[in-house]
Amino acid sequence: MSQKQTILNMLLDSQWVCTSQMYASYIADPRRRICDIKKDGYVLENRKCQQHDFHKGYSKEWRLIGTEPMTNAY
Repeated sequence: MSQKQTILNMLLDSQWVCTSQMYASYIADPRRRICDIKKDGYVLENRKCQQHDFHKGYSKEWRLIGTEPMTNAY
C-alpha cells in the first residue's frame, strides 16, 4: 500500500489524525502525501494538535471533510 493510501485510510473515518500518527506508520514526509491527497480532490482541514502534549502542539492534526470534483484545466 502506498504512503498516500495509508494516510487516506487513516483520514476516512473523518476523525482528527495527528501527523505523529503518520510518522508512526513510517511515512517520512506526511506533508508531501497530504498535498498529493488534496491534488486528488479531497478536502482536508487542519488545526494545531489537541490530542497529544509530547510535541507541545507543534504538530498538526488533519481531518477529511469531503471531496470536490476534479476540474479540468484545459
